[in-house]
Amino acid sequence: MSQEGYIADILKRYDVPEEKKARSPCSPTFLKRPSSGPGSEPADSTLFRSQLMAAAYLGIRSRPDIRFAVGHLASRSANPTQHDMQCLQHLYHYINYSKHYKLRIQPTNLQLTAYIDASFAIHGDGKGHTGIIIMMGDSGVLYVQSSKQKLLGHHSTECELIAVNDGLFTLEQIRGLYQILKLPPIIVNIRQDNSSAMQISANGHGNAKRSKYMTVRVEHKQMSYGRKMLSDMLTKPIYGKKLRYLISPYLR
Repeated sequence: MSQEGYIADILKRYDVPEEKKARSPCSPTFLKRPSSGPGSEPADSTLFRSQLMAAAYLGIRSRPDIRFAVGHLASRSANPTQHDMQCLQHLYHYINYSKHYKLRIQPTNLQLTAYIDASFAIHGDGKGHTGIIIMMGDSGVLYVQSSKQKLLGHHSTECELIAVNDGLFTLEQIRGLYQILKLPPIIVNIRQDNSSAMQISANGHGNAKRSKYMTVRVEHKQMSYGRKMLSDMLTKPIYGKKLRYLISPYLR
């Protein structure tokens, strides 16, 4: 599935030259938002939101690889700066570079695997960022989420648990759909890369009072440690070969 016609339209609408191309959605200074100097000067908020929403539509429909950049820039849309506008232009240069990419939905079986990740304090107000990809089989993208967390996590484990809680809500909805369709019951695989979050999720808080409020219920699900976290690109800027590696199962 692709939107090459829509991409051509927005590239023309926002005057993106054909020769302007970038190999990643985020510029090298994406997270280094200046508080002073030319980069901190206000940008045209109407143009910024218009251009951002056009990219958001593309990301939601067929391009999971730009979801982090779009989501993070959306958190700055109330008062965009010249730096934010430059980051948005860089995103369009990446869209220009990757306009031939196609989303491939080819589920090999009905097994669900949820890759759930989070970044700690990546936003200016100290909040974290959730990234979730739910796959059906090996290359069937069923659900993608990249969003600023609504709760303030005080450390990385708490941010990971907030993300797991968000993912469990969506997984329950999908399992409900499986039941409606009378599909065989399955054990959902949840991939995580934070051992503390996995332990609390699977076993509860134990006797540690400081983690009591972070208990997450995991039933009919199996948690495992994953090095290949497909959701990594939904929580932080990823560049080069690692980006291409993470999107290769479903986007190329």
